[in-house]
Amino acid sequence: MTINETTPVLVNTDPGFGISSKAGRAFSITGKGGITFTHTGTGAIIGKTEGVYLNNTTSGDILFTAVGDVQGLGGMGLNVVGGANTGNVTINVGNVESNGGLLNDAIHIQHSGTGNVAVTSTGTLSGKVNSDGIFIENAASSQDITVDANVIEGTYHGAHLESRGKGAISLKAASVSAVSQEAITIVHTNAAATGGMTVDISGDVTSTGSTGISFTNAAGATDIHVGGAVNSAGFGVEGVSSGTGDLRVVIDGKITNGASQGVQVSNTNVANTGT
Repeated sequence: MTINETTPVLVNTDPGFGISSKAGRAFSITGKGGITFTHTGTGAIIGKTEGVYLNNTTSGDILFTAVGDVQGLGGMGLNVVGGANTGNVTINVGNVESNGGLLNDAIHIQHSGTGNVAVTSTGTLSGKVNSDGIFIENAASSQDITVDANVIEGTYHGAHLESRGKGAISLKAASVSAVSQEAITIVHTNAAATGGMTVDISGDVTSTGSTGISFTNAAGATDIHVGGAVNSAGFGVEGVSSGTGDLRVVIDGKITNGASQGVQVSNTNVANTGT
């Protein structure tokens, strides 16, 4: 189903709605002035290529809610583009899965607007066939990136978050795993941002092919916490913090890793007080 509008787009599905497209995306929506998509039923949204594509070309917010599963059989599960002057991007989902091959992520968000990106998932974000469970990148004009998820799993990265924005970057999940690349790659490059970096994983972090957690933070403090174990082929945790706040890394469980060190981190801002 394709919707191309030069006005705001509002989609509300019926309680028993579900769709499995025989070709292309289940939904392809382009709007101007905002997109709101609400699917509160338990029926699945399955695309032959991508599950759902949302592109807001200018002002207004993007709000996507899906209780039922979202799946891309030949591409991304949920692909979101926030164009220039788009406000907030807010995603509320259960299970999202992609099966499209290299870099066709379960959730993929590119935000060039002025607001926050916030993703909440109560199920599993699963990137199959060399793809991430979740990928988010925002522009210098944007604000916070916040992810609050349950299970994140990818065959490339588990979670890959990159901020050039003015706010904080935060990842919270029950567990994160990856096959070929880092389970978590998290980057904040804007030294003038008002917020720092937070990673809080209540369970395990696992990468069978690379590092468990890799971070680079130029903005504020860095706080990394894993409540379970870190299992990795490379470093357990590695990264550099050059922001104005402290660097804190706490692993409650055991670190089991390959030939590399368990933890290799550095705090390069001499004004900081702790590591």
